[in-house]
Amino acid sequence: MKRKAENVVVSFKQLGDILLLEPALRSLTRQSGEPTHLITQPGFSALVELMSGVKMARAGTRYYKTLWCPHWGARGSLASFKTRAKRKILIVNKKRHLRWFHRLVFQEHRVVPQTGEYWAKYHWQTIGSSPARRLFAPPALLPPPESWAPSVLPDEPYVLIHPTAAWERKFWSAQSWALLINRLNKTGIGNFVLTSGSADFEIAHCREIEQRTKVPILNMTGKTTLKEYLHLVFNARATLAIDGSSAHISAAFGKPTLSLFGISNQRLWHWPTETSLCLETAPRTPLPPLLKTMPLQKVLDTAEKLLLTLA
Repeated sequence: MKRKAENVVVSFKQLGDILLLEPALRSLTRQSGEPTHLITQPGFSALVELMSGVKMARAGTRYYKTLWCPHWGARGSLASFKTRAKRKILIVNKKRHLRWFHRLVFQEHRVVPQTGEYWAKYHWQTIGSSPARRLFAPPALLPPPESWAPSVLPDEPYVLIHPTAAWERKFWSAQSWALLINRLNKTGIGNFVLTSGSADFEIAHCREIEQRTKVPILNMTGKTTLKEYLHLVFNARATLAIDGSSAHISAAFGKPTLSLFGISNQRLWHWPTETSLCLETAPRTPLPPLLKTMPLQKVLDTAEKLLLTLA
């Protein structure tokens, strides 16, 4: 039997959610002095490779002192059940998330309310009980190797546009994106690369943006592996995106980033810095507004402010 490892974290959420665990994983690694293991979707292994002090793991292959599961879904619970650990801790933000099968898997059930805090900081505070004396640092990623570069790359520095997410109702309109690109090009900001997820509705949205723009744009939607996509984000001058994994990844690389928020709350999903900006539709009551109501001029002014500082 292999030596008992210190910590393993189990999560099968989306790519952006996994990245938001990075500060907590970093804290566990610092406390234990050895790498923290992460059990997640195999397709996310490229992202995990860029997390310092974190190793990808599979359920049932090691014996751990402590297992942390910050998501209450059945898939994470099953992986936790298969994984041997002295302590298994489930963390949920609402009591109604507790299920009968959790009692069969976890010795500890911690209900820690989410009070409107940035999710990455919430995980940092709840996983491993990060010492209060330490200052929170947002998610950070290592540079991807050059071997991850896609076969097709722009000849000159480029701005990455990622206008899609897993939920179509989070989209800004294709016409607004096209007008933004056209107007930025007039100010001397050129060379745009378009990326998206692989879903048909994402590819169709990007195709419409490409058709509406009046300047050349490299459309890479649905054409990249995760490694190639990470390479594109890292090497961009800046990223303009709606709330989603691309904005989280760009900010984690320390790249200038502008995130657009509609139905999602920027307090939960955005950590502001000098180079990581966001715009949110308002007001948010009684219901969160759609991003399609975001004024073009507001986005243009903020994007120009962000991008012209790079000149």
